[in-house]
Amino acid sequence: MEGKERRELRGMRGIKVKTKAKELREPDEKLKQERKLVRSEEMSTLCSLFMCIGFLILATFTIISIFDERSVLGMFKGKGLNGSVLNGNDFLVYLGDEAVPAAASPNEIIEAYDFNQIHATTHQYDWNMLHINGDYRYYGPAKEEAISKTGVDVSYYQEDIDWPKVKAAGIDFAIIRLGFRGYITGKMVLDTKFKQNIKGATDAGIDVGVYFFTQALTTQEAVEEAQFVLKNIGDYNLKYPIIIDTEAIDSSSARCHCEDLTADELTDICIAFCDTINAAGYKSSIYASKYWFLTQLNLERLDNYDKWLAYYTDVPEYPFEFSMWQYTDKGTVDGIKGKVDMNICFREY
Repeated sequence: MEGKERRELRGMRGIKVKTKAKELREPDEKLKQERKLVRSEEMSTLCSLFMCIGFLILATFTIISIFDERSVLGMFKGKGLNGSVLNGNDFLVYLGDEAVPAAASPNEIIEAYDFNQIHATTHQYDWNMLHINGDYRYYGPAKEEAISKTGVDVSYYQEDIDWPKVKAAGIDFAIIRLGFRGYITGKMVLDTKFKQNIKGATDAGIDVGVYFFTQALTTQEAVEEAQFVLKNIGDYNLKYPIIIDTEAIDSSSARCHCEDLTADELTDICIAFCDTINAAGYKSSIYASKYWFLTQLNLERLDNYDKWLAYYTDVPEYPFEFSMWQYTDKGTVDGIKGKVDMNICFREY
């Protein structure tokens, strides 16, 4: 009997020990559950926070893109959606440069194009006199006897430029973007770096000209663009022309499409701009790619107008008159961050 009682007592003690152990474990289990719940809530809060931050960033860039008429993706790349800018020089380039979207590429191949069908004045350049030295081009009997000038064209994309370094790098002239007409809103906007660039270049002893990216739909709008340029040119001494930059837009929302205007209508727009500039006592010029000059403008009507050709090649296969040639958008010049458009000018202005 006594042994039985001892066994029962030990059994009861065992039950108490197990119960106590269970009671001790239960708070740990509860604590673990609570910790899991807290971690889960923290993760949920962090996810929500990151989503909100992402949404705010996207919303901010979207608002900027609407205001500046750039693509959001293009802004992350530092460009527009039509994939140059600044000048819009790549084939179906980006949609951006604030409001400067895609243009037909200066390098677009026009298969078996019959130049004889255009009765425009041809140039007299002898390409045996063209010398290539890295990113620089020279025209003359020899590099040391060049009768050409070397230049760049820039906009706010090049950010802050060290113009004395650019001058020391052998750059003779700069064509500076004055502004543009928005390809969606039609609003005319001054390039944010225009004043800084034109002052910096002239102070460094670099000759300057300016260009305006057109999105004019009528000759009246072309005149408005020219007047906008004249209003903002101030007292700066322009040795080089005021240029109308005419290009295509690769966007369904663009206000201007080349298929909406005939070659004669686009030519009328260029002429209206240039005539307004000329009447004010300045020199004018027309910028376009080889493709654009040959297919979207009426060259026969532009014989009396100066031209700036964009065509990225070693030797331009283009027989018609032009005074300046933009031969690359991937040039490097000391004093300019990243790539820059490079140009050669064959005449004295």
